Amino acid sequence: MIKTDAIINLIASNRTLLSDWATLSYHLQSLRLSSLEYNLTRVCWEFGLLFDEPTNDEKTSEQLQTEYGLSPAASRWCLDLAHQLAAQLPSTTPPDAQAQSGIDLIDYQTKDQLPLPIIRDTVMEEHFGITNVNCVARKAYQFDEDIFQVQLTGEIAIQPRFDIEIVIFIMLYNERGELLAYDTHTLIKEYQVTPTIIDCELTFPADQKIAKLMIRPNFESWTFALTDKYDK
Repeated sequence: MIKTDAIINLIASNRTLLSDWATLSYHLQSLRLSSLEYNLTRVCWEFGLLFDEPTNDEKTSEQLQTEYGLSPAASRWCLDLAHQLAAQLPSTTPPDAQAQSGIDLIDYQTKDQLPLPIIRDTVMEEHFGITNVNCVARKAYQFDEDIFQVQLTGEIAIQPRFDIEIVIFIMLYNERGELLAYDTHTLIKEYQVTPTIIDCELTFPADQKIAKLMIRPNFESWTFALTDKYDK
């Protein structure tokens, strides 16, 4: 059974649950969602669909499929959830839940640390034994007037519990919640005991403003391919 109504009722009863994923995730456990429903709700939160109703379903669906690997059926589920939630909550954005305006890098020097909100998935960090994430974002030296770069440095402290390699997704968004750039080269190796170093640069057009940075460990395989029940 698809628990869309249950998810909407949960959020409608307490909009502050949207303030961070760890809080919302904790309360979602009481709904006994399937892994697919849980993961798709996570996508909706990260993409901003629980805050703002999409204005272009076709474009949003394409973004969901490209950025998160969703099937068309799964992206439709996310869009349906967003529209149904918006119908109950015309204005669902809680205070400080999303950046109100983006940062224009033209005003920053390379040495300046950017006041960039860093969104973390504490639930999956705990699952993978990640104990802390320290990261600093600065404007990188600009070689091209049409291109900006954000340089990220820091480290991820871990208590390894897995015999697998963990990929750290680092994603940069503008003030509209659109993905500007991402990096997947930060890895936690098998049985690693030392901190993992973050050292990467994210490149995006200079006419874009940045609003938030997301650092998220890659978790167990999502079941986006198992969407037959949505097509029936």
